[in-house]
Amino acid sequence: MSATAISQTTGLTDVPPVCQILILCENYAAYERAAEVGWRMLAQFAGELDFDFKCWNFIELTDDACARSALKTGGTADIILVALHGTELPPVLEAWLAAISEIRIRADGALVLVWEGRDSLPAASEKLFARLRQLADHAGMDFVPLIPGSGASAHPVRQEEEWLMAAHQSENSSSPQCDHWGLNE
Repeated sequence: MSATAISQTTGLTDVPPVCQILILCENYAAYERAAEVGWRMLAQFAGELDFDFKCWNFIELTDDACARSALKTGGTADIILVALHGTELPPVLEAWLAAISEIRIRADGALVLVWEGRDSLPAASEKLFARLRQLADHAGMDFVPLIPGSGASAHPVRQEEEWLMAAHQSENSSSPQCDHWGLNE
């Protein structure tokens, strides 16, 4: 029986597609920020998409079994949310992000940086953004840096806080600029 016939007989034609989101976070405060972004996406697209969230912290990525499991999830994730505070990628995260391009089976997706380093030096943030953009390009993903729009502290999660896409674009980026995340394709 074909997939079309199965979906017609079971009524699965009304089932919305699943958006897989992988959260990689530095600590609990960073996780709260990434979860807030995830909940906002869920609230906005709940009628159109189902969501599947998975999460690992950077310490768990040092364990081979956890890292493999996170890689397997990342290979098919629509969105990988990386939540951190500083401007340096931890070595375990950098290695994981480099490895994801080798096993990625999706042709699209977004690497989203949920970042709390708005008080950092501009040169350091540009370096971070450039490296993550390079890793995203290598994995065939869009890079979307998000920073909180207000001067609020990172620790209390504020529902009213607006998240803005950082407007940092590399002038020497050879990849085409995309105006989408690949969610609706």
